[in-house]
Amino acid sequence: MTPKPSNLSLRPGNTSVNKVDMQHKLGIYLEDLQWSEFVIDGHHIVSMVVFVTPELARQWLRRNHSEGAKKNRKLSIPKTRQWLKLMREGMWDVSHQNTVVFDADGDLLDCQHRLSAIEMFGQGMWFRVEYGWPRASFASIDGGAKRSADQLMPGKYAQLLASGARVVVAVTGQVERSQRKDMVTAKGDTKQTLAWAAQWPELDWHKERVFRVYTSVRISPSLHLAVLAQAERTEHRHMIDAWLDALENGIGLEADDPRLHLRNRWMKSYQTLNQGSREVSYSMIVKAWNMYVQGRPMKTLKVSWNEIPLKVIGFTPASAVRSADEDEAK
Repeated sequence: MTPKPSNLSLRPGNTSVNKVDMQHKLGIYLEDLQWSEFVIDGHHIVSMVVFVTPELARQWLRRNHSEGAKKNRKLSIPKTRQWLKLMREGMWDVSHQNTVVFDADGDLLDCQHRLSAIEMFGQGMWFRVEYGWPRASFASIDGGAKRSADQLMPGKYAQLLASGARVVVAVTGQVERSQRKDMVTAKGDTKQTLAWAAQWPELDWHKERVFRVYTSVRISPSLHLAVLAQAERTEHRHMIDAWLDALENGIGLEADDPRLHLRNRWMKSYQTLNQGSREVSYSMIVKAWNMYVQGRPMKTLKVSWNEIPLKVIGFTPASAVRSADEDEAK
């Protein structure tokens, strides 16, 4: 039996890795491996030495690209072939860089190209495997060049969350003018975008509904999501569900209902609105929302340049940054 080293703790933590769950997700057994556990900044990491067979590589890759898995970089065939060439020519060396990395949910963070080469090569190789690293840490490692913010966020709506975060911090004044691409869009690297999204958990609450509205009437989902994230921090938050219902199906709306005007405007002119001025498009959504919550009738939906960008009624800049205590209470 392969001897196991003593567990290593670099810093005490409050929780530990669920090793049974980890073994189930990865299809490996610690009793067969050399392994250790350590804690860095509260993150419990299990590090092990694994002989990765083509079958195991295939299993991890399929899990990585399955429905519901967290998004990773698009697999590069040229890069995979580079690794495959080294293996075929006997140039593969055990290296500290040959580390397969998983997050605490068992989703692959790093080494997918080497794993793909192993699968194509048809022979196993030794790797170090680490489980439990925070997904966001790879934004810092890659410096935003290899992985974008949406690739480090969970779920199928990751790109929408990232783009919505860039909008909401721009329109709420959380970024300086130099950090703005335009009046309603911020510029930020991967790590910064992840931080913005973390400050606005409300973006996650309506992402699916907003995307359904987009598929129905083509309203820009990132702009729309940013408006609703702000609305969640106002006294009108209870009106969001009825707003989304009406935009999605259009049932029972009166001729002067702002939701009907917004819906019709986008269905008729979505190409112009989505390809034109984002400031105008954003303000148009805000104007319809503001009149809706005020119960004001609308004859036509127009936005003048001196109104841009419109402010979400009831939202104050002081509520732009949520405190840690407020997040805990939620």
